[in-house]
Amino acid sequence: MSWTIWLIGAGWIMWDLPYIVLVLPNDFDYYLKAAIDLASGQNIYYDWMAESVREGIGSWYLYPPYFAAALYPLTFFGQIIAEVIFAVLVILSILGVDYGLIRLRRRIFPDAHRIDLLVHSLVFFAMPTRLLVGSLQVEGLLFLLFLIALISMIERWSAWTSGAAITLGVLIKIWPTPYIASMYGVLRWRMIYPVIIVSGIIIALFTLLFGAKPQWIFIFDIFPVLMSYADAYKDNQSLTLFAQQHLFLSENIMRLVRWSILASYLYMTYRSRKALQHYDSSAIVINASLFLSASLLITPTAWTASHIRLLLPIMLLCGLCSERGRQSTWLSWVTLSAIVFYIYPQELLKKYLPIWIDRFPMLYAAGILYIIFLTLSFYRTKNICDNPPSPKQ
Repeated sequence: MSWTIWLIGAGWIMWDLPYIVLVLPNDFDYYLKAAIDLASGQNIYYDWMAESVREGIGSWYLYPPYFAAALYPLTFFGQIIAEVIFAVLVILSILGVDYGLIRLRRRIFPDAHRIDLLVHSLVFFAMPTRLLVGSLQVEGLLFLLFLIALISMIERWSAWTSGAAITLGVLIKIWPTPYIASMYGVLRWRMIYPVIIVSGIIIALFTLLFGAKPQWIFIFDIFPVLMSYADAYKDNQSLTLFAQQHLFLSENIMRLVRWSILASYLYMTYRSRKALQHYDSSAIVINASLFLSASLLITPTAWTASHIRLLLPIMLLCGLCSERGRQSTWLSWVTLSAIVFYIYPQELLKKYLPIWIDRFPMLYAAGILYIIFLTLSFYRTKNICDNPPSPKQ
């Protein structure tokens, strides 16, 4: 049955691919334009059309310049061929995410075979994946790189694998940066050497080919704006936009809230440091789940597709419910509520539900998972921290 759902799901996400590539406008148009502009020496962070309709930032392309450079080889092909290649990469990343989640499940919950069916269903049929594929966004690849880093740590592959995977994610989009910082505080040289060397090589090569100006513009002009820029587009389900529209909180208060959420994650990483240093799989995945849910609460612009990150914490909660059986009634209800918000199509019942509920379902899923994993981080790792497993030989 699991393989049947996998095949149906894989076919489902590929069914509309010709229409998406040939007809629909999508995010890849902005990615490819940035790559073309980068090669011609133009400012990839300025677009007069964007400036005329977006308040606060005059660009459609909001990623570090290294992502545009990585797509530069696609500029040698025509628009359609380049889009087909990128679409294949998007599909492969979704398939990789599904495989990575199942692999983690088998490692952490070897007897919880029943949740594989749910994992396949959430990966292939839920709204974040549909929007990710429909708009050809890069979030699937980012999440896959994050999962590769986790699997590398849990299965004790080379530190170069985890370091390189997470570094590539940061150079594409900045959201994994706090995770690298927290892991550096725990693992020290075991992670920082690969991060420094891989990022140093990429940045040096970029500077040699495209110069320092694009990096300078991103760091000093774009990055500070991104820290508080909450796009009002309906696909943005961030805590910041919710607070602006329904709580009427000032930016200073929201900045304090975001920093508090980040501080809570960093504190829990410090608290779990003994288990993390010994690569305890339970501590690693709980810490990662806390970070993934917190990262969506921290960012002022959290597109629906970016909530694909919640697949890991949802899978872990399902595994915990299966492991605990009838003793986890309350956890089962919490998990069910998170799944309901995760699969709920935005604006489905806008005629019947208050707008503040119908408009932000993914935000509620992220909030629920953040609270649960913050709690689990306090209690689940207590015995592990007091009695850490034997270090790697």
